[in-house]
Amino acid sequence: MSVINKMLKDIEQREVTAQLPIEPTVEVANIVDIQQWIKVGLFGALLLGSVVLAYLFIPNKLSVSNEVSNTPQSVAQLTPSVTAESMVEVQAEVPATLTSLPIEGERESPAVDLVESSSKQTEPVSPEPSVSSQRFAAAAADEKQQMNNTVVQSSPPAQPASARIQVTRLTTRERAEEWFTQGKESFKFGLVDDAIRDLDKSLTLMPMHIDARSLLAAAYYGRGQLAQADAILRHGLSLNPDVMRWRILLAKILVERQSYESVLSILSPSHDAHANIDYWILKGTAAQQLNENSIALSSFRKLTQLQPDQAKWWLALASSSDAAGEQSNARRFYMTALELGGLSPNSRSHAEKRLEYLGGRL
Repeated sequence: MSVINKMLKDIEQREVTAQLPIEPTVEVANIVDIQQWIKVGLFGALLLGSVVLAYLFIPNKLSVSNEVSNTPQSVAQLTPSVTAESMVEVQAEVPATLTSLPIEGERESPAVDLVESSSKQTEPVSPEPSVSSQRFAAAAADEKQQMNNTVVQSSPPAQPASARIQVTRLTTRERAEEWFTQGKESFKFGLVDDAIRDLDKSLTLMPMHIDARSLLAAAYYGRGQLAQADAILRHGLSLNPDVMRWRILLAKILVERQSYESVLSILSPSHDAHANIDYWILKGTAAQQLNENSIALSSFRKLTQLQPDQAKWWLALASSSDAAGEQSNARRFYMTALELGGLSPNSRSHAEKRLEYLGGRL
């Protein structure tokens, strides 16, 4: 900042010094420069002469060029309205001497033939191409280019075969299957929320989709939402009561909730003809818990008929017979279960104690 301040002070001092009055010491008289005035006069005379010469000679040259340019009158008249369709007619009306006019790309060749052929009718002119002929050729070229552009623009571009897309409309069943597939994949990877959303969309499109409803109920059951799973299955059974898969899943949920009476209601005798192993297991278990011995006996007897080599079914049948007071049958069933083997230690111990109590021996 000190340097800047110093510079500013120096500038101020210089301005003050420049404003100080200085008294003149020597007076010089004015001297007239004669040579300078002579030069100015000569320059003015030369400029005036150039203007006069230009005024005299330029109109003559313009008149000569106008005569040359107006010689092919038919060409000058056709130049403003040249079209591509009248090109043949125009060329026929133009004198033969104009066929050698230079077109674009041929300007380097001199137009001597044009001058020699027209010298018989007009005064000799300089061998330069006329303006009208050049305009005629340029207009013809422009018109041809515009026609080519019009043809190119009017024709629509052809689409390649690869760019054509065929849209196939899916049916309601196909859309439901796609949502079911997505939900099943999400369920496999543990994305239960996504699976529930996709399966619900599948059921919205197709309420009778057995696999989608079963998997959706299983998803709710796996998350511990037993009420939601119960509602999903009951709604399905209201639509189609003959779907045994929904009936058995609902019975499992009811056993989990210890609603044994509801189990027997769901697995009523009217559905026994289409029962499988799971059906008889759930029905016999619920009947045992409710002391419905006749139902339990019939259920476990069915199981021993379907899987006679399974000791656990014979043990269950023996327990039901023992509870029903059928001691002889109970002893026989206990012995069969112990002979087949494969029981857990607790189950085997229970069978041996009951057999000893009933007076049976192995």
